[in-house]
Formats: sequence, C-alpha cells, structure tokens
Amino acid sequence: MKNINMKGLIVALALVVSGGVAQAGDLKISGFFDAELNYQFSNSGTATFLSANQKNFTIGDTALRVSYEMDNVAMNIDLPFSVSNGVFGTQSKDQWNIKHSVSSMFSYTLGKFDRIFGFEDNDSDMRAFFTTGVITKQANNIVTGSTTNASHLGLAADLAFDPIKLTILFANDSATTGNLGISRPEFGAKLGFGGKDGLRIEASYIAQSQGSSLIDAVIGLPLGSLALDIEWIMGMNAGTTAPMGFAGYFNYAMTDSLDLGLRGEYMLNQGGTSGTNTLGITAGPQYKLGKKTTLKADIMFASTTVASVSGSEFSASVGAVQKF
Repeated sequence: MKNINMKGLIVALALVVSGGVAQAGDLKISGFFDAELNYQFSNSGTATFLSANQKNFTIGDTALRVSYEMDNVAMNIDLPFSVSNGVFGTQSKDQWNIKHSVSSMFSYTLGKFDRIFGFEDNDSDMRAFFTTGVITKQANNIVTGSTTNASHLGLAADLAFDPIKLTILFANDSATTGNLGISRPEFGAKLGFGGKDGLRIEASYIAQSQGSSLIDAVIGLPLGSLALDIEWIMGMNAGTTAPMGFAGYFNYAMTDSLDLGLRGEYMLNQGGTSGTNTLGITAGPQYKLGKKTTLKADIMFASTTVASVSGSEFSASVGAVQKF
C-alpha cells in the first residue's frame, strides 16, 4: 500500500482527535461499498472499458471515510479498497488532506486529493454508473499516463467571488509516483461559474512536467427533472497526435426514488495514437431504497477502431451501492 507511513500517521491522528477533542469539533465516520454482478465481453484488441471477458460477482469499489472539522479547519481521510479476482487490495485514489478556510473568499487544501477536472467522480457512490467513461479514463491518461483514477499530491488554493470560483493547483502526479518526491510535478487551474438557476460552467487546464497537458471543459444545464452535462477534453502530448473527445451525460428524475441515466461518448486519437477512436454508450436506472442504498443496472456498448480495424465491447452490471 503506497504512502503507508503517512496514511498511518493521518489515521492515528484522526483516532487521537476523536478520542481527545471530539467535543470541540465535528467528527464523522462514513463510507460505502458497491456489490456487482457483471457480464463483460470484448473482441477489441485495445479494450477501452474492459480488462477481460468475464462473468463474476465483485466488490467493485469501497471506501472508509473519516472527516473532522473544527472552526475553519477540516481534515479528510478517504481510504478506498477493491476486490479483484477474490483478492482484497487498495487503490491509488486515496485521499488524506487538511483544508484551511481562511475566509469566505479564500481557502487552501494541502495533502492528497481528487483530481480537480472533469465531470465523473472517482467513487461509484457519487456517479451514475458502475463503469467509468472513456472520456474520464483518457483525461486521466493524458495527465498521468494511466487510465486509472487519478489524484493529486500537493496544494490547491481556492478563490471564490460568487458566482465565480478559481482553483490553482501545484501538485505531483500521485497516481504514478505515489510518494512525496516531485518526479512528475503538475501545475494547473480551474475557473468555474455557478448560477443560481443551476447553470454550471467549468474550464480546467493542467500541464505536467513530462510534456503532456489537458484542457477540460464542462457545461451543466438544469432542465427541470432532466439534467444535461456536456464535457469536452483535448490533450497535448509531446511527440504524439493530440487526443480529443466529448461526452454527454443525461439524468432524468422520473420520481423521487428513480433516476434514468444515459452517457454518450466519442474519443478521437485515443492514447495519442492517430486513427484510434472509440464510440461508447452507457444507460441504466438507479433506484434509491432510502438514503443509504441505491440499486443500479448498467448496460454499456463501445466500438473502437484501431488502424481501420474495428472491435466491440459490451458489459451488463447489476448491483447495489450501500452507504454507511
């Protein structure tokens, strides 16, 4: 497990805080897990979504979260786990950080935290589908060289001038290095606008020391019971063809408990390789059983073309996300 000493220190600190000064602040312990029954098939030579043809039951994503807030300081610990082929292991998207809100207009976060760009969340309890979209994976790949969920290790400063918010990032690619060494430093910024009517506009730029950079733009449009979010990404990798893609995320609230989700995506020059393109469609319902349990059923189809040779991928997942 990467950063085990630092994470052990943070966890120990949380336990000391909870036992010694819990009355002075607000301590919260929570988490989630998702249990999935999957069918996956791929005849593509370069699978975009799936790692192998398989039928299995799996714990796809789970995390233990500890947060402590006192006055204008908040500490956050997010320890994710997964089960792959029956083996219980950790993931690289862990978080441990301290946020200091200096004023209503300025705050900063120091430590390890989720990526600042994009629409889809790292954790399955905060996104519509079990599977992560190709746009999210390729955006991570542009910044880190890996399609796995990325996080940052460093400093993020937030300046808020309602309804505008600016985030400035000075960090390290923690998904690749996993330590405090600055071997792949990255610098970036995100400018966001949030209207009172629910309109949301975000534009992010991240440059990484080894020559790659990412532009990511998201527009969120509230349309009554229908929410539409559109994301566009473009990467600039030294010595490769610029990858570019866009996605549309639709969510329709049929009732207070039942939502229908649809994700459509198209990625050009995937991985910086000219002529490698992917079209993906994912759809499915999410049904809430109270505040803690959500039932999901996803169907995903993708078509990938590599050097004029096409392949396809298909998956169906049924399961539940349980919060605690």
